[in-house]
Order: sequence, then structure tokens, then C-alpha cells
Amino acid sequence: MYELIFLSKYDETVFHKSFVRHFEHNVKWEETEFVKKNIQRIEDGYRGWKSSESKQELLNSCEEMDRIFQKIRNQGYKQQKELEDISTLLERKLNEVVVDIGGKGDLLLVDNRHRLSMAKILDIEQIPVCFLTRHEEWMETRDSVYHNEIQRKHPDFSEFKST
Repeated sequence: MYELIFLSKYDETVFHKSFVRHFEHNVKWEETEFVKKNIQRIEDGYRGWKSSESKQELLNSCEEMDRIFQKIRNQGYKQQKELEDISTLLERKLNEVVVDIGGKGDLLLVDNRHRLSMAKILDIEQIPVCFLTRHEEWMETRDSVYHNEIQRKHPDFSEFKST
């Protein structure tokens, strides 16, 4: 099971605050709350972030975040299909920022929060996302908007001609 985070509250998460501290304030990864908590998890016998089984594996993942951040900073935010290291359509979709949509249209973060944090830190206004699951109630709203050509702003309506 995955943890859902309301995007409207994302900036308050330990994960995002740790990325801000590291990338904007040059705080070492080991001194961020997120990494400290993951080191403790590993020491307690659990896996850490990115399934890390040791402190070194965790820090290797952090170094990979540094490389991704620099690449985005230097080359701009690219969709997964623009990157050479991913071959299948499913891999490309699932490596974008993945969100679910709740019954009232709330965007719920599912995966790849590192890319979202990096985009926020770099003041990138729009990034591609992959919608994974839409709540049944939201689908009724979506169908109504589409069939009745109602004007309504929401990222999930971007493909509709009338919005």
C-alpha cells in the first residue's frame, strides 16, 4: 500500500522540507530529518527509502537525487519519454510524478515525489503527471463536465476542448 499525500499540503511534508534544506540551504543529506528518520529505520531492521538496506545504500540514493537535480537545473525538466534510459511506455508513465484523484477532485501524490520537490525548488510552474486512479465520484463529475461542455478548471480536464 502506498501513502497518499494531498498535493495542497505537500510543502509541509518532511520529505519536501528535507529536499529544500539540502538543495536551497546546502544542508548535508545526513543532517536532514528525512534521511535521519530513514537511517533510524535501517538501524531498527527495516528498509529505508528506495528499499535501502544500509546507510550507504540510502546515501547512494541521495547522491542520485543530486545528479537528477543538477540535470534538471542544467537541462530543464524533461518528460520521461525524452530521457534515454527508459524504454517501455509503462515505465515512462510510472516514472513521471504519479497522482490519484479523490472524489472531490483532490490531487493525491502517489509516487516520484523527488521530481515534484525538485520542480518546486527550481520554480518550474508545470510538470507532466500520470493519473493512476480516479475516484468513482470524480469520474461522474468528469463525465458531466465532458458531456455537458461545462467550463471548469482542473488538470484532469486538460484534454477537453471546452476547457
